[in-house]
Amino acid sequence: MESLKIPSTKVTPLIHFNVHTRIFEISGESYSMHHRIFYNKIVDWLEQYLTTTSYPVTFNFRLLYFNNHNRRSLMYILQILENIQMENAVIKRVNWCIDAQDESMQEIGEGYQEDFQSLPLYINVQS
Repeated sequence: MESLKIPSTKVTPLIHFNVHTRIFEISGESYSMHHRIFYNKIVDWLEQYLTTTSYPVTFNFRLLYFNNHNRRSLMYILQILENIQMENAVIKRVNWCIDAQDESMQEIGEGYQEDFQSLPLYINVQS
Protein backbone atom coordinates (compact mmCIF):
# COMPACT_ATOMS: atom_id res chain seq x y z
CA MET A 1 0.00 0.00 0.00
CA GLU A 2 1.24 3.48 -0.82
CA SER A 3 1.82 6.21 1.75
CA LEU A 4 -0.88 8.84 2.10
CA LYS A 5 0.15 12.48 1.79
CA ILE A 6 -2.32 15.33 1.61
CA PRO A 7 -0.87 18.86 1.69
CA SER A 8 -2.27 21.34 4.20
CA THR A 9 -4.54 24.19 3.17
CA LYS A 10 -5.78 27.22 5.07
CA VAL A 11 -8.51 25.08 6.65
CA THR A 12 -7.19 21.50 6.56
CA PRO A 13 -4.14 19.91 8.17
CA LEU A 14 -1.21 18.17 6.56
CA ILE A 15 -1.74 14.43 6.44
CA HIS A 16 1.38 12.31 6.07
CA PHE A 17 1.01 8.61 6.73
CA ASN A 18 4.35 7.09 5.78
CA VAL A 19 4.13 3.33 5.36
CA HIS A 20 7.93 2.97 5.17
CA THR A 21 8.73 4.65 8.49
CA ARG A 22 5.31 3.76 9.94
CA ILE A 23 5.01 7.29 11.33
CA PHE A 24 1.63 8.84 10.67
CA GLU A 25 1.18 12.56 11.23
CA ILE A 26 -1.68 15.02 11.22
CA SER A 27 -0.45 18.59 11.68
CA GLY A 28 -1.67 22.14 11.30
CA GLU A 29 -5.14 23.59 11.59
CA SER A 30 -8.45 21.86 10.94
CA TYR A 31 -11.58 23.92 10.58
CA SER A 32 -13.00 23.02 7.18
CA MET A 33 -16.76 23.23 6.77
CA HIS A 34 -16.42 20.08 4.63
CA HIS A 35 -14.60 18.07 7.29
CA ARG A 36 -16.52 14.86 6.57
CA ILE A 37 -15.44 14.84 2.93
CA PHE A 38 -11.84 15.57 3.94
CA TYR A 39 -11.63 13.00 6.74
CA ASN A 40 -13.63 10.23 5.04
CA LYS A 41 -10.80 9.41 2.63
CA ILE A 42 -8.34 9.44 5.54
CA VAL A 43 -10.53 7.09 7.58
CA ASP A 44 -10.96 4.74 4.61
CA TRP A 45 -7.21 4.62 4.03
CA LEU A 46 -6.49 4.07 7.75
CA GLU A 47 -8.98 1.26 8.11
CA GLN A 48 -7.61 -0.50 5.07
CA TYR A 49 -3.98 -0.11 6.13
CA LEU A 50 -4.33 -0.87 9.84
CA THR A 51 -6.40 -4.00 9.31
CA THR A 52 -3.81 -5.46 6.93
CA THR A 53 -0.56 -4.73 8.74
CA SER A 54 1.17 -6.37 11.64
CA TYR A 55 3.86 -3.70 11.93
CA PRO A 56 3.54 -1.18 14.77
CA VAL A 57 2.73 2.41 13.84
CA THR A 58 3.24 5.73 15.63
CA PHE A 59 0.76 8.58 15.33
CA ASN A 60 1.72 12.22 15.82
CA PHE A 61 -1.04 14.76 16.23
CA ARG A 62 0.49 18.23 15.91
CA LEU A 63 -2.62 20.34 15.72
CA LEU A 64 -2.57 24.05 16.41
CA TYR A 65 -6.32 24.51 16.21
CA PHE A 66 -9.51 22.67 15.28
CA ASN A 67 -13.16 23.56 15.62
CA ASN A 68 -15.91 21.41 17.13
CA HIS A 69 -17.02 19.89 13.82
CA ASN A 70 -13.50 18.80 12.99
CA ARG A 71 -13.00 17.63 16.56
CA ARG A 72 -15.66 14.96 15.95
CA SER A 73 -13.71 13.68 12.96
CA LEU A 74 -10.51 13.54 14.98
CA MET A 75 -12.30 11.68 17.76
CA TYR A 76 -13.57 9.22 15.17
CA ILE A 77 -9.97 8.60 14.04
CA LEU A 78 -8.93 8.02 17.66
CA GLN A 79 -11.84 5.61 18.05
CA ILE A 80 -10.66 3.66 15.00
CA LEU A 81 -7.14 3.55 16.44
CA GLU A 82 -8.46 2.28 19.75
CA ASN A 83 -10.58 -0.40 18.06
CA ILE A 84 -7.61 -1.56 15.98
CA GLN A 85 -5.40 -1.51 19.09
CA MET A 86 -7.79 -3.75 20.97
CA GLU A 87 -7.97 -6.19 18.04
CA ASN A 88 -4.33 -6.53 17.00
CA ALA A 89 -2.17 -4.09 19.02
CA VAL A 90 -0.41 -2.40 16.10
CA ILE A 91 -0.55 1.11 17.59
CA LYS A 92 2.90 1.62 19.09
CA ARG A 93 2.32 5.14 20.34
CA VAL A 94 0.00 8.12 19.88
CA ASN A 95 1.69 11.46 20.52
CA TRP A 96 -0.49 14.47 21.23
CA CYS A 97 2.09 17.20 20.56
CA ILE A 98 1.35 20.62 22.01
CA ASP A 99 3.03 23.93 22.58
CA ALA A 100 4.03 24.51 26.21
CA GLN A 101 1.78 27.61 26.37
CA ASP A 102 -1.32 25.94 24.90
CA GLU A 103 -3.35 24.91 27.94
CA SER A 104 -6.47 24.30 25.85
CA MET A 105 -4.79 21.66 23.66
CA GLN A 106 -3.28 20.06 26.76
CA GLU A 107 -6.73 19.75 28.32
CA ILE A 108 -8.08 18.22 25.12
CA GLY A 109 -5.20 15.73 25.07
CA GLU A 110 -5.83 14.81 28.70
CA GLY A 111 -9.51 14.29 27.88
CA TYR A 112 -8.52 11.98 25.03
CA GLN A 113 -6.30 10.01 27.42
CA GLU A 114 -9.35 9.42 29.61
CA ASP A 115 -11.67 8.65 26.69
CA PHE A 116 -9.31 6.25 24.88
CA GLN A 117 -7.64 4.31 27.67
CA SER A 118 -6.69 1.38 25.43
CA LEU A 119 -4.44 3.66 23.37
CA PRO A 120 -0.84 4.41 24.36
CA LEU A 121 -1.58 8.14 24.14
CA TYR A 122 1.08 10.53 25.44
CA ILE A 123 1.05 14.30 25.71
CA ASN A 124 4.30 15.72 24.40
CA VAL A 125 4.85 19.30 25.52
CA GLN A 126 7.17 21.19 23.20
CA SER A 127 8.72 24.54 23.92
